[in-house]
This record gives sequence, C-alpha cells and structure tokens, in this order.
Amino acid sequence: MQKYVIGPSIKMVNTAIERRINEQNAVYHLTQSQGLVVIYLADQTNYTATQTEIMELLGVAHTTTLNLLKSMERKGMIKIQKNPQDRRSNLVTLIWGDPSIYDQLNKNAEDNETTLLKGFTKTEIQCFKDFLSRAYDNLMEG
Repeated sequence: MQKYVIGPSIKMVNTAIERRINEQNAVYHLTQSQGLVVIYLADQTNYTATQTEIMELLGVAHTTTLNLLKSMERKGMIKIQKNPQDRRSNLVTLIWGDPSIYDQLNKNAEDNETTLLKGFTKTEIQCFKDFLSRAYDNLMEG
C-alpha cells in the first residue's frame, strides 16, 4: 500500500492541467502563468492591476512574479510602471493582443474546468473546493 496518496495525486492533476493549458496557449506563445496574467488583466478596468495583485493571483514569490512580468514586458505583452498613487508599488497594464484572444483564453479556462469537474455534483464540487482551500491553508500555516 502506498503511504502517500494525496500529494502525488494533486501533483498529477496539476501536471495534467498545466500540460493541457500550455498546449492550448502555444498558439499565442503563452505559458500557463502568462495566460493567467493576460486573463486577469483583461478583466480589470483599463487592463491594469498592481504587481501585488498578480503575485497573489499566481501564489508565487515576489521575485518569481517580477521575473514573469519582466519576461512578458520584453515580449511587448505588458507595460510595468510606477503607481502614481503609491510610488512603492508597480502597475501592470496589458498592451498585447485583442479581445478575441482574451475571449478564447477565457473559453479554454471554462472548458478545462468543465472537463476537470465532469461527473461531479454541485455538492461534490463545493466540498472539493473547500477541501483544497483547507489543505492550502494548512500548508501555508506550516
């Protein structure tokens, strides 16, 4: 009997999701993380959000977020500038693509979620979300 079953199972699901999204995003030359940033910014007023908001969205460290955003800026996807209301923070603005790309990325995300949750009841989906949230909180507490 395998001693550890939950962690490896979550990793397998995450890898499958990432592979699927990277295949879908390849046509736009986007990674999964870049696609998430594009979708998030496309949903914001003036296509703009703070770097901190993006860091929280991705759930990664400041340095990782900054490296991702700098790469996207070099590719001409976003513009990073100081926040005029708070010079300690950066604003990130989406300047790449057109709304049809954002619509397709959103459609892919919805389709992926539908596929992932196929066969689950509404109650099971809510329980699943609650379980994942609690597991994440447990790990973040240390």
